[in-house]
Amino acid sequence: MKKRPDTAGKSAKSPSVTRGIDKELLDILACPACRGDIKSGAAADSLYCLSCGRRYPLKNGIPILIIEKAELPSKG
Repeated sequence: MKKRPDTAGKSAKSPSVTRGIDKELLDILACPACRGDIKSGAAADSLYCLSCGRRYPLKNGIPILIIEKAELPSKG
């Protein structure tokens, strides 16, 4: 069996990857609360909804799109 080359950390350099999330995946994701568009957060550890402002965490590059796990926008 052939050994796969180590690709850990290399996906972030790919032009189709945005902050650890594949751009094609990011384009089809929607906020589970309001169905708004999801974009990458300022930090590489979250995604946010353009409509309702909820911020969803990323765990090991996997978006956790669970409403109860989302951080609500601040009201100030």
